[in-house]
Amino acid sequence: MATYSLNHNIFGSSPISFHVVNILIHALNSFLVFCLVIYLFPPKAETSKFLSYATFLLFLVHPIHTEAVTSIVGRAELLAFFWSLVTVYFFIKKDLLLSSVSFIFAMFSKEIALMALPIIFYIDWALIKNKFFEVAKRMAVFALPLGGYFLLRYKALGAYSFGETDTNIVSNVLIFVSSPERVFTALKVLVLYAEKLIWPIHLSADYSYNAIPTVKNFFASLSSITGLIMLAGLAVILVLRKTRSSGFGFAAALFLFPYLMISNLVLPVGTIMGERLMYFPSLGFAVASALVITSFLNKGKIYKIAALFLLVFLFVFYGVRTFARNKDWRDSRTLFYQTVKESPNSLITRTALAGLHIRAN
Repeated sequence: MATYSLNHNIFGSSPISFHVVNILIHALNSFLVFCLVIYLFPPKAETSKFLSYATFLLFLVHPIHTEAVTSIVGRAELLAFFWSLVTVYFFIKKDLLLSSVSFIFAMFSKEIALMALPIIFYIDWALIKNKFFEVAKRMAVFALPLGGYFLLRYKALGAYSFGETDTNIVSNVLIFVSSPERVFTALKVLVLYAEKLIWPIHLSADYSYNAIPTVKNFFASLSSITGLIMLAGLAVILVLRKTRSSGFGFAAALFLFPYLMISNLVLPVGTIMGERLMYFPSLGFAVASALVITSFLNKGKIYKIAALFLLVFLFVFYGVRTFARNKDWRDSRTLFYQTVKESPNSLITRTALAGLHIRAN
């Protein structure tokens, strides 16, 4: 809200400045991604330097980010991500004061920044290989900003501060179903997210009632079963000694911890699904994809050519898709028509489109 106020006071009410600032924050976030990867995986060889650039490029142009970057309200995701990475950076550089201050800004941006803490713990323990209790002791520095944040949160939100969500069945039907049905459906949504990360062709700005039917029978839903396998696989990568200290363990942590915050698996949140919510977890996907591409560089010449071709293909494909997706956000009519096309059963978008027709007589 402070940055919105600055935008308005300096540049007026035109949306142009709001969009430009969002784009600049996303570009800066992509640069921070590059810095973090190159710091944790120093360029001792050509492959590790390639990993940093590949992660940077894939994160920069991925189409699933259009909702967080192009939609002005997505700035909460952008700033939470920015300050979270700054928090991580200062912590691993052993500047605990600046790390705790930046963590306050991260939490004030959006609640998902809370997941910076398990990511920091994982990096310091599994990647940097500091002792478990030494890391836990250093992380006590976050107790004061965390306590202050929750006190302010309680003052602002009262009974809704710790888990209760004041929403309706249209925004998130999972709040109003049984726990098993909520978990089964959330596992199905995980597969939908994975699909949009890997092949981001069908993107939508709305998944409200009844775009995603709930799953009542786990064994009758292939998507829910696949989601459980994916979730278990990520957990295994984080736990196994062989993988938890690797790049893939790093990627699993970057995806899994922020994702659990917005997944509806642990607690229901305000929406059943939202592409802007993937902004933070998508970093894990970018790192994993870059690792797969980089692995080809250690093989023969033909594999190196294949790696470069794959990176260029994904960069161009994701970039072109992002460019095309941005056109959907040109105005309300374009956005609602495109959203109804992708999510024909979404009640909110159907209603919004009806409102446009009414105003147009």
